Amino acid sequence: MKRAAFLLFVILSFYIAGLYRYPPLLVLSAAALLSLPILFFLPRYLKRRLFVEPVRKSETTQKEEELECELRVRNRGKLPVSRFGLHISAWYGDGQAGRKGQGADGTIRPQKYRMVLYGGCDSGESVLRFSILAWHCGLMRISLDRLRVYDYFSLFSAGGKLQEEIAVAVFPAPAELQLVFSSAETGREEPETVPVCAISGESRDEVRQLREYRPGDLGRDIHWNQSARMDALWVREYERETEETTEIYLLPGEIRQEKKRFRKKQREEERLRQQDDFYRLLSALIQGLLKQEIQVRVYWQRKKNGEMYQNGREGGFWIRNPEDCRQLLLLLYKEGFPFRDETAGELPGEVLREGFCLNPELKLYWKGRLIHSFSRQKLEQEMEEMTFVL
Repeated sequence: MKRAAFLLFVILSFYIAGLYRYPPLLVLSAAALLSLPILFFLPRYLKRRLFVEPVRKSETTQKEEELECELRVRNRGKLPVSRFGLHISAWYGDGQAGRKGQGADGTIRPQKYRMVLYGGCDSGESVLRFSILAWHCGLMRISLDRLRVYDYFSLFSAGGKLQEEIAVAVFPAPAELQLVFSSAETGREEPETVPVCAISGESRDEVRQLREYRPGDLGRDIHWNQSARMDALWVREYERETEETTEIYLLPGEIRQEKKRFRKKQREEERLRQQDDFYRLLSALIQGLLKQEIQVRVYWQRKKNGEMYQNGREGGFWIRNPEDCRQLLLLLYKEGFPFRDETAGELPGEVLREGFCLNPELKLYWKGRLIHSFSRQKLEQEMEEMTFVL
């Protein structure tokens, strides 16, 4: 449309200049006509000198929170870029970007959606920002697909593919299940300070392991020699004299599509909602136990071989603080748990009688006894208002 308008302007200018014999207008028309080859090759020149990459290639956020992403734009040429378009797609898992979609507030709704960001830059480096809304828990991927550069009148453009990506780990919002451990002998519903079991450890003077520094670690626990060798802060993790601990077994399962008339996009949305519910309930269960200073070991079947997760000699995935809980969720995201694949089998029957068991249908068991079957429609309300006496 712009090219047609520009060409019409040139033709009318020539006609009027010839009709009224007006030299300035004739010069202007000739200059506009001669500028067309320059405008055609200019975007190709600018594109070869323009580079776009994420400032951070990994991000974390919470479900239903807006995340601001930053892109570094580098113009290595001498000429400014008046306008460029950056094609971005966002999706969960390994799917391919689908049809275009953008919220009214300018945020991407990331379940196979695309958008185009427009901007400009002078010579040198600048930062381009955009916001994205995380609707679901899991691993969200934001891909920079294509960059298109325009000339100064936006008549011609030149584009090229990009291979940059941002991985976003979307975690559940903070929530805690209200758990009360009652005395089995007396039948009283009084809280106990000691839960399932207590394992003996060594004194605090004995080091359990060395690990990377986490926010909240004490400065006195930093292992300076290891930190110097690794060029990063490492800390000593000590044994406790007694550690109150329990287990959580995650049962695999399948996605249940209650309404088979759903289209493919609707089925994918339903799968993400069910995945949300499972991760939210698991996180709330772990946070409820951590609040009572109970450490947790989590077991599940690995996706590749169907065997139970083992972390060296300790067995299971140890959770001692909220950061460990996030690391667990991130690992489950990457493995695609809890949804069953062809190699997954059934967990042994004795497992169901130990500690907690949670399945994708949101049924929570304690030592083989069903505590509660959570409703997907009222999950938030049930997690906030209900107290579970064990």
